[in-house]
Amino acid sequence: MSTMFDPVTVTIDALTERGEGVVHAEFELGLPQKKLQVPYALPGERVTIQPVRRQRGGIEGRLLTLISPSPERQPAACRHFGICGGCALQHMTADAVRVLKTKRVLTLLTERGLDLAQLPPLSYGVSQPGERRRAVFSAQMPMKGGDLVLGFNQRAQHVLVNLTECPVMHPSIMALLPPLRQTLAKILQPGMSADCLVTVTATGLDLVIRGIGITIRGKKGKGKRRFGAIGLAEREALAALAAGQNLARLIWHGAGGRPELIAEHQMPRMVFANVGVAFPPGGFLQATPSGEKMILAALLRGLPQGLSQGQTLAANSGGKNLVELFSGLGSFTLPLAQAGYKVVAYEGDAAAVAALMQAARQAEFAQAVQVGQRDLFADPLSAAELAETDILVLDPPRSGAIEQILQIPPVHVKARLRHIAYISCDADSFARDAQHLQQLGYEVRELHVIDQFLWSSHVELVAHFSAAVS
Repeated sequence: MSTMFDPVTVTIDALTERGEGVVHAEFELGLPQKKLQVPYALPGERVTIQPVRRQRGGIEGRLLTLISPSPERQPAACRHFGICGGCALQHMTADAVRVLKTKRVLTLLTERGLDLAQLPPLSYGVSQPGERRRAVFSAQMPMKGGDLVLGFNQRAQHVLVNLTECPVMHPSIMALLPPLRQTLAKILQPGMSADCLVTVTATGLDLVIRGIGITIRGKKGKGKRRFGAIGLAEREALAALAAGQNLARLIWHGAGGRPELIAEHQMPRMVFANVGVAFPPGGFLQATPSGEKMILAALLRGLPQGLSQGQTLAANSGGKNLVELFSGLGSFTLPLAQAGYKVVAYEGDAAAVAALMQAARQAEFAQAVQVGQRDLFADPLSAAELAETDILVLDPPRSGAIEQILQIPPVHVKARLRHIAYISCDADSFARDAQHLQQLGYEVRELHVIDQFLWSSHVELVAHFSAAVS
């Protein structure tokens, strides 16, 4: 019998929903009937693996030797692949990734009992390398000497990869890393760390650095919290970084303190429907410009009186009343209003609401947009508040929109609401919410899979639901 530490040779049977290789046959490691999961292995491949840890439902193995590769395998695009936790699927061909992600969505919906018999074939769109415009990098200054490390966590570990390349990221973000690394090495004290949120905006890079304090423990176990306050020299170093790299804005947010504006050479802005929107520090954006465009296209295409050849945007909408929930900065709010819909948008984040309100007032279609701040989890819109709504657009965070969906009246009540569009960034919560919508009498009519997190297991989608015809 093998021990947990003896290498073994196996054939990969299948993939998990997140793209890890699986051996379903009984595996003799003292844990019978447990599946073996092997990251970076593909179905049909004969591999030698090293079992490394027990995990819920099975054992994880580390790939040691690839004996017979799958035709769906391709060379990785990055030297850090297999160590860095940012990407999981670089070894898979684009077609294999497409099959994996679309199958995952359909499987989750089928398991929830969704009726997909009349559903047209899923559309699938993918972002390209070099598009990612938003990222959070972690920096760590070693406690006992050594160079500062800046990058992403290793897979399943709290150990940083010192990033020297990333084919996913926008080139301007990657160009910032070397000077950012040099600057942070002057600021962070031994044992301290920071998170660096970098966003590509229409007016340049926006950088927010969040310093993280550490607890130094003495011989008797008593700890002293150190927050890493910065002085004049550190502020000058940050200002020099902002000037030298022509950053739109740089903000330092020390642990336990308030955000401090170090430099603002231009107000960071985004542009939606030809309208400039001020970008708040740490604001949310779709991960890639092409992902945003694909989501918007799928949204407009499936709405009632949607786009058709030869029609103008304003003529298309018929002036229908549309409520958008979780509107963010208005990346879809403003294009919907531009298309002629009367949009009432709700968002919980105060800074995003203020930015969208200011932008909407400057738009030529300002009369078509209303914006309100609301905690849609604690205080979802009631059925009475939705009484005059023709179309509901949901774009919730990963946790989904179940609190709001539970307020939607069933179709048999003959409410005015007959169409719901759902933009999801989590397939599991979407499947749960779609099940509830089906129970209310809404049928899924269109489903679009959007792969804007290239080479990750993450999947996003746009779905259209219409009231079932009795």
